Amino acid sequence: MVTYVPYLNIAVGYGALGDADLALRHAEKALQLARRAAGDQPAPYIEMARALVLNGRLDEAFDHLETGGRFAIKSDSLREQRRYYLVRGILARKSGNYDEAVRAFKRGLHLAGSLGNLYHILQILFNLAEAELAQAQEAGSEGAVVQSSLALSRIQQIAVEQDIPALLIQANLLRAELEKFRGNLRIARDHLTEALRLCDKYHATMLRARVTERIEALDTQEPRHTIIGRFRTFVRQMVVPSVRRRRIIFEIYGCIIMMRDTGLEVFADYLDPRLTSDPSLVAGLITAVSSFTRELKEDTSGSLQSIIHQDIAVLLEHGKFTTCALLVSKDTSEARMLQRVFLSRFEREYADRLQAYMSGMVNPIDARNLLAEVMNRRH
Repeated sequence: MVTYVPYLNIAVGYGALGDADLALRHAEKALQLARRAAGDQPAPYIEMARALVLNGRLDEAFDHLETGGRFAIKSDSLREQRRYYLVRGILARKSGNYDEAVRAFKRGLHLAGSLGNLYHILQILFNLAEAELAQAQEAGSEGAVVQSSLALSRIQQIAVEQDIPALLIQANLLRAELEKFRGNLRIARDHLTEALRLCDKYHATMLRARVTERIEALDTQEPRHTIIGRFRTFVRQMVVPSVRRRRIIFEIYGCIIMMRDTGLEVFADYLDPRLTSDPSLVAGLITAVSSFTRELKEDTSGSLQSIIHQDIAVLLEHGKFTTCALLVSKDTSEARMLQRVFLSRFEREYADRLQAYMSGMVNPIDARNLLAEVMNRRH
């Protein structure tokens, strides 16, 4: 029996290469076979939607995507839901709805993080960085530029951890474009210089030609839309490696969540014996986190934020209302991904309680079960 899977994979491949016609042709064949099998398979509908977006047929893409989304939710498959949110973000971005695109990509990123597939994590991070930069251009929001830079910082961390030089070079190229967009030519040059050093170290000849071209043209004045167009082109041309994750071992020592505006602690859980037996160490951690959070409340670097306190790595992640400090033995991309998943769920599941905190009513939140559930998903 002929299945739809080979045609689906070919459609995805041609889509990645930008060949809209062949992507659509193979997506149509995959969907035809899936319908013949009379199964509610989400992937053929979702990939058909992606191929239709490539061909500019957005209304048809929406219909197929929503059908695929219903099947994905019905199947309870996180993998297919991740696929749905990725394509939903791509469709929203193509439609010019950048706020919706960012929301969809972030939801897809949480699912990809839960599944632990590096390829899918990187794929969504690149798309998220592009959507946030476009969002910044449309709304004039410096915060969206910072978030775009933060997505690229996460890619850089993965590239270093997993020893993927080509990915690190490409991330530096994108950060250089982003800094030029912000008018920070010195920082842009620093990223290009680092990319060039990596090209020479790893003999990346093709990437070196692109980096050299950007160095030579860096001082040329350009309108912002031109820079965004080039950024978008670079993202489309990114080679996202399919690699087996190198496991980076880390221990989780605890977690502190504070209100962003007031610094008031709303949740804390300490798992390491040093913390449960030494009140002075806990007090020092809370003081360090509170002080660091105040200093970086208006941070515009787009860099990953962390501090070291007595051999404990404190990873900071800002939500809409709160700041989460995850206490770990080592700053790793997996720890940060789990932290983002936890913080997102925390703010969603305890939204009413957080509103009460903002109104001056202080009732401790017990999220220990949620923390344990999320952190036990380590891959």
